[in-house]
Amino acid sequence: ADDIDGDNDIDLLLSSELDNTIAWFANRLRAGRGFERFVVSNTAAGVHAAITADMDGDGDKDIVGAIEYADKIVWYENGGGFTPTFTEHLISPFADVAHGVFAADLDTDGDIDVLSASRADGKVAWYENRGGQFGIAQSQPGGGSGNSRVLNAAVLSSRGRSGDPDLWLRGITLRFETRLGQRLSAGQASDLFSAVSIYRDNGDGQFNPAVDARLVTQTSFPLNNGEMTLDVPNAPTAAAAATRYFVVGERRNQLCNPDSIRVTVISNNRTAADGVSGVPLLGEYMRNLSDSGDPTQGRKPPIVINEIMADNLTTLVDPQEPQEYPDWFELYNTSEFFIDLGGTYLTDDAANLRQYRIPDGVVIAPFGYLVFIADGEPEQGPLHTSFSLSKDGETLVLYDVDARGNQVIDQISFESMAPDVSIGRSPVNSSQWTGLDAPTPGRYNQDIVASDFVYLPSITTPNACY
Repeated sequence: ADDIDGDNDIDLLLSSELDNTIAWFANRLRAGRGFERFVVSNTAAGVHAAITADMDGDGDKDIVGAIEYADKIVWYENGGGFTPTFTEHLISPFADVAHGVFAADLDTDGDIDVLSASRADGKVAWYENRGGQFGIAQSQPGGGSGNSRVLNAAVLSSRGRSGDPDLWLRGITLRFETRLGQRLSAGQASDLFSAVSIYRDNGDGQFNPAVDARLVTQTSFPLNNGEMTLDVPNAPTAAAAATRYFVVGERRNQLCNPDSIRVTVISNNRTAADGVSGVPLLGEYMRNLSDSGDPTQGRKPPIVINEIMADNLTTLVDPQEPQEYPDWFELYNTSEFFIDLGGTYLTDDAANLRQYRIPDGVVIAPFGYLVFIADGEPEQGPLHTSFSLSKDGETLVLYDVDARGNQVIDQISFESMAPDVSIGRSPVNSSQWTGLDAPTPGRYNQDIVASDFVYLPSITTPNACY
């Protein structure tokens, strides 16, 4: 029982397991009409519990549900109004026989988190609400032209609803670090770059200084603990929309590879404001306006599925069974850190998202490769999965650990594959998949067969890149 429609009387919320329905009954007693029924969802398979809570902090009551037959915890966003509509959002697909749900501010950061109980796996789990009136998704794509180098591509997303005021980007705080996490000084940044600029993408997703609008350029680097803020002249983003920005550095030191420097966008009270009132907005991960939102919190590991062979006849022999040639696939670590894959999940079955849990202690080296044998025989070792691949095509997914909410780390859907032919990320453009003429399990992908060996000289430039 709660005031779901915001009219100052108590309405009723119902979950009905048999017909997969979540519904609410609007209190019309003061008008002499009893209760009026509205369906929130009639596809909540075996819903076992539903409660109300203001999940997004907008003043109205949303609904959180434990969907038993689908093993899901979901929340339904209240769209407001006299008869509100509800939009479904997935919190977790890993509550095995989801049975109970509770909502409260568990970490005392001012927003509502979710607690769930699932019967089949005997787990109580909590899901942290990262909050925020805006979010920033970022990557370091590299590229550029001439001396210009894209240091960061940041997508700023408004969490508002259609019709709300625009979000204004007012400033971008940048953190400069080496790949080992050491923060740069002002002098080190100045040695590397003569200027840094912010460009607004024209909508094609690619940096092009001829068509992307340059918003601001700064030629000094007043870094404080590796960070500095560039003021932006109120660049607008519509409510519920997103805008891409490029952080571009002008190289001063031509010997230094700028890819050895990591530039991260940090949200704070200078980042964004309401386009009408000018009031600063909270970003994702920010607990309050005095806090900063560090995007390194709770981030999924930088691992990609790199190569797949679903019909191995002669290419790769099973190291545990020399007469066998099982299916295989390869993971690649795109970072300079050792990453423990223990507790992450691999699956090719959408109905069984925890099909194979990678055992504790399986570590992938920096910029390293790890080949998994997909033979359905996990008893043979930690790199043998509990499933095999289909040569007719399917989807392979790598999920994150339970503690980070089982985010999708990477996934690939592939079509039917010929014998002894692998597909992999293109060595020219890693975002594209292609057929590989030469399968390369555990090695750099090639789309040609090498006819000879070529040895490149090793070149070092001491102190050039810190």
